[in-house]
Formats: sequence, structure tokens, C-alpha cells
Amino acid sequence: LLDGLFEQPEFSMKTTKLAWKQYRRLEDEFIGMTDYAHLAKEHLEVYSYHLMNLTIGIGIEFDSVSNALLNTWLEKSAILDKPLATRLGEKKSKGEFFTMRDYRESFELRFLASTQYVIAIALDMKVFPFAPASLEESLGWWRAFTSLKHDRIETFVKAATMGHALHGLAALLLVNRYLASATEDFPPYEESSLFLSNPLTFYVP
Repeated sequence: LLDGLFEQPEFSMKTTKLAWKQYRRLEDEFIGMTDYAHLAKEHLEVYSYHLMNLTIGIGIEFDSVSNALLNTWLEKSAILDKPLATRLGEKKSKGEFFTMRDYRESFELRFLASTQYVIAIALDMKVFPFAPASLEESLGWWRAFTSLKHDRIETFVKAATMGHALHGLAALLLVNRYLASATEDFPPYEESSLFLSNPLTFYVP
């Protein structure tokens, strides 16, 4: 289906190790911050400059890992929707960047991502970072990231929150698992210290 549409980059265990190392660095930074602002449901609207920088870092890393994923497994026969495969191939050939809409559409097709969740251990709370499924509705944590990236002064109070950073980390955890499964290096080497997840949710029935 996808022959001729994409150049196939080489990815290896090194790729997933690097992505996982970056995830753990960001997760450790979040956990370290909770020494000063306790992670609790009533604190999810707490905001700070540290959370602003963390949210931006999470968004950048998510974009990087998701782009790598669309350039490997999702560009092979895994993309069964021909119009989507063609559109992504055209964007790639023109040197255009993939967008969150591209990621969400691809992840939903391959993984039913909007139904997947992780459990924030300290909160005993399910986190669905890719819900809702509708592409017409933006993801709160991603909207926070983009607003902070482009106008952090105006959006600081509403966007630089503990809740947005938490949801962003949940999304980054899931996309790392997707990448690991795509490179036959699943599961990652360590478990998350912040979230619990069921490995079965990372496979397509």
C-alpha cells in the first residue's frame, strides 16, 4: 500500500532508548517538582514558571517521538487508510511538518488511542491523554503547550498548570510505548514511576 510514498529511515533499539531516557528525565523533573507542590486533584490547577517550562519540554518531545513514529511503522503497511497514507506521503514529499491532527488520526486508526489511559498513581485517577476522539476538539494539554510556546505571557496562568503537564506526560508515555512496539523493542526498559498502565492496551486487536 505504501511502497514509493515514503523514504524508510533506519530505527533501532538506540532510538527507543533515547526516547525513553528523555521521557524519564521529564517525568523525574515533574516528580521532583511535587516536593514543593504536592500532587493532588485539588492542585491540578496550580501553575508556575517551572510547570510552564516543563509543559513546553513535554510538548516538544512528544512532537519529536510522534514524528519518528509516523516515519517508521505508521508509514509501512500499518496505515490502512489510503487517503490518510496519501496525504501524509504528500506532506512528507513537500517537506511539511506533521501536525497533531496527523498524529491523532494515525494513532486512532492504529491504536484506538482515544480509548487508552494510564493511571496516575498518586491520584488513583485514569488519564486519557488522547480523548476525545473527535479531531474537531483539541486536546487540552496540547492546546496549553502551543499557547505557551507562542504567547506564554498571555496564557501563563491557565496553561502552565500541573494538570496539563500531567496529561502531557501521559501522552508522551503512550507514544513511547507505541514507538517501542513499532521497533520491536517492547516494552521499554523501566516502568513509569508516575503512572500504571496495562501493556495489553498498546496492541491492536
